[in-house]
Amino acid sequence: MREGVFVYGSSTDDIKIHFLGSKHVEMHNGGKQFIKSDIEWVSDCEYQLILEEITVADFPFKKGDIMRVRILKMEGPEINYLSTANGRSWEGRMLKIDQ
Repeated sequence: MREGVFVYGSSTDDIKIHFLGSKHVEMHNGGKQFIKSDIEWVSDCEYQLILEEITVADFPFKKGDIMRVRILKMEGPEINYLSTANGRSWEGRMLKIDQ
């Protein structure tokens, strides 16, 4: 999980996530907007993102905010997770599409 390309979202507007060592980049709207973060791994199943640069309109978090992500389950290419930032938590799912 520390390296590779993943997707989440609706099938018509998938968001691509690139994990590149200590860097995380989410590409929105076909790559027109993005979120860039530094990754700090807490354990094999938990990491935190320190948001560095955001061009996504109406994104509820800002530069410097920390989002903690805990992997709940991995089955094949599917990863279920729980994210928490600024007192809000939500569950999601992403699929690995590339090494």
